[in-house]
Parts: sequence; C-alpha cells; structure tokens
Amino acid sequence: MSAADASWKVHLRGAAHIVHAMYSPGGLAAAGETGPALTLGNDSLSIRRFLVSLLSYLDVAASCATGEAPLIAGDYWETLGGGWQYNLGVPDFAATQCASNRDLAQVRSAWSRLMSVQAEISDFAKLQRSGLDEQQRDAIKAELVYRLRNWHESAPNVFSKLENLDAIPDDATDDEREMLTVTACVGSYALACTIYLERVATKSIKSAAYDGEIKSAVDRVLTLTLNFSHGIHQLAVVWPLLTAGIATSDRHKQELCRQKLSGMNVFGFKVR
Repeated sequence: MSAADASWKVHLRGAAHIVHAMYSPGGLAAAGETGPALTLGNDSLSIRRFLVSLLSYLDVAASCATGEAPLIAGDYWETLGGGWQYNLGVPDFAATQCASNRDLAQVRSAWSRLMSVQAEISDFAKLQRSGLDEQQRDAIKAELVYRLRNWHESAPNVFSKLENLDAIPDDATDDEREMLTVTACVGSYALACTIYLERVATKSIKSAAYDGEIKSAVDRVLTLTLNFSHGIHQLAVVWPLLTAGIATSDRHKQELCRQKLSGMNVFGFKVR
C-alpha cells in the first residue's frame, strides 16, 4: 500500500467493514456511508481488541488527512475502552500482569481521550471548508484549545517522566524504555493536535515560522518522535511527525522528517 495514490482509502474502508462484521454483524454500512456505532458484544478474543485499537488509530489519522468523519460512527475507541490496547501496532496476548500494566492502562485511556479531540478538530476542518464566520470559528477553536489544555493538565503522572528528557537515558531499564517510548508517542500526538488545530483555524501550513508556541510544539514533537521511537514503534508516530513537518519551514527539520519516514521503508511504508 502506497501513500502515492488513493488505494489506502480502499484498504481502510475494507478494514472498517471487517471490524463491523466482528462487532455488529448485519450492521455493515453501504459503500460511501459512515457505519453505525459499534457495540461491545462478545469481546473474548484478544485479536479483536487489537484490531479495534489499530483501526481506530488509522481511522482517526485518515480523518485528519481528509478532513472527513471517521469511517465508523461514534468514539468507538472510547466505548470499547475496556478492551482497547496501546501496543504500538503489535498485538499483546500476554496473560501475566506487571506493575507497568496499570501505567499502560492510564496511557491507553489518555490517548483514547486525545483521539476524540483529534476527530473533533477534523470536524472543525470540515466546517471551515463549508464556511464559518469569524465568531463561529473563534468559538470552536477556543473550545478545542480548552479541551487540549485540560488533557495536558489531567494527563497521568507517568507523562511527567518525559520532562527534561531529550532521549531515552542509556542506563534506563527495559521497563523504563518501554514506558518512555509509549508516553513520548502519546505526548507527541497531544502536541501535534495543537499544531493541527492552528493549521485548521488559520488555514496556514507554515505557522511555526511566525508563531512561537507552534514552533516550540514542532521542536518538541520532533524530539519525541526522532529520539524516542525506534524499530517498528516508528509506525505509531507517523501522524505527529508529518504534522510537525508540514508546520515548519526549516529545511533541516524538514529533512529530518523525510529521513525518518524514508527509514520506515523496511516496514512497507512508502514515501514519495
């Protein structure tokens, strides 16, 4: 599958139909329509939880790219939250419990709430295209800014471990490396939402050149995605990396983004 053409949309719609068939048999949407909300049903299979988490990640990212609603109606990453996984694209069938599981559950919940904000910013983008007056635009933006600020203020304490870090310490344990990778990924999404919101509100794609807040967000996103994400985990940070790359006019930073994305070719990710 290549980003150079529209085939990814066909594959994503097919994935949405598969998930619908598993959770709401008989309730599939016709081609071109948004499907009905998913119901929990029998969720005894771990692979189903993995597929929901993977689809929701791709569905919301596609929504941001197209400015259209997610393919499946409703915040299904919230309604199916009991089985939603944060796993960086790798299914987790482990039956054992460890101390970090509680922290990971908090991270999953935090990212789930963040995805809802992402989807709402995409709704804002659609409204912008249809025509909003200045008062309507400012009101919607203010509400979304409040939602993002509230997310940061209520984020789990585990995110504080990222403070003052520009890379994973060499002496970090395996558990610490995993947690820093996870929180850096979700943290980059939170910052990228701020960048994306500003792009939608101002209809400007290089706002980091004149907006200090956006420049700081871009710089931090690049630090979190370039220095904390390696191997297959890189596939989880494509959206914030692209969002930061679009916002900056700095050629060096753009090249860093391009190199990171090109390095994902080994996982089948194609960059023009």
